[in-house]
Amino acid sequence: MDGLVGIIDDSELSLDILAEFLETEGLTVETTSDELNAVAWAEKLRPDLLLVDLTLSRGSGELLVQELKKRSKLPSPVVIYSAHELTYVAEA
Repeated sequence: MDGLVGIIDDSELSLDILAEFLETEGLTVETTSDELNAVAWAEKLRPDLLLVDLTLSRGSGELLVQELKKRSKLPSPVVIYSAHELTYVAEA
């Protein structure tokens, strides 16, 4: 399997765990915990898949994806995930 996965998460531990798992599956992984520059980072990276944490420390992963949709065409699917228990499901 090949492909480039971008991950945006404010937790370095989550980034490390996800990256290690995906790399063992043969994927190339780039990560960032820099929420302020995440949109520009994703636009430049243009991954085949973008994983975004729902609960970022400075905002919402959902809002970050909406901003990315406004600023550029998303060439890749986006998965919004959370390590926290959810009481609702939001559509991005």
